[in-house]
Amino acid sequence: MTTSPLAPLIDPRRAAVLVVDVQPLFTQGVEPPVEQVLPALRRFLAAAREAHVLRVFISVHASRGSHRAMDGLVERAARG
Repeated sequence: MTTSPLAPLIDPRRAAVLVVDVQPLFTQGVEPPVEQVLPALRRFLAAAREAHVLRVFISVHASRGSHRAMDGLVERAARG
């Protein structure tokens, strides 16, 4: 049995991990590059799972026509 490094730090009855918009539409051109972030995110999610912490994944699903409308939003978000 593996013990999560998060286990002594959190109460899984009162904690959750929210992963929001980790998908190509929102991760293209960000710094640091998503390829550098994903390994740490995977380790964190694995530790959360081992500690019995709720993990929630939120993503955007858009139709082909609405994708153009999102371009301006993504560009503004990338600029900060």
